[in-house]
Amino acid sequence: MDPDRASVAMLYQDPHPAHRGFAEAVGADLVDYRRLSAGPLDGTLAQDAVNGLLAPKYDVYLVEGSKPLYAALAYRFTRGLNARLVYLCADHGLYELGRSDFEGSSGFKSLVGRFGTPAVRLVGRLGVDGVVAVSEFAAEFTR
Repeated sequence: MDPDRASVAMLYQDPHPAHRGFAEAVGADLVDYRRLSAGPLDGTLAQDAVNGLLAPKYDVYLVEGSKPLYAALAYRFTRGLNARLVYLCADHGLYELGRSDFEGSSGFKSLVGRFGTPAVRLVGRLGVDGVVAVSEFAAEFTR
């Protein structure tokens, strides 16, 4: 991939000004990761998956936060195997998801939190090409 010609998107949920600035500095298009409605499934992991499956094609996806990461991974594993995925790790969502005492807002998240830390790590290793962590703490839990 030619870095001077690569198309770059930042999937966001509510871009933090620092993340927006980062995206602008690298010439990324801002793409709302929940731009499409899933009807009665709006606000759920199903909506994230639908939006990931129908995401516009880019060479590189910068992903702001754990919720857009679900959509990006759905895209990556179904249509975007050649795309690069970089997680901007600045929230606690992924950390909390991997904790055994995490009580998610859905049954799925609670099951992952209780039983799926190895699965979460495997998906991350297979689907995420890089992490930009805001702290040593964030870097440590994404390893």
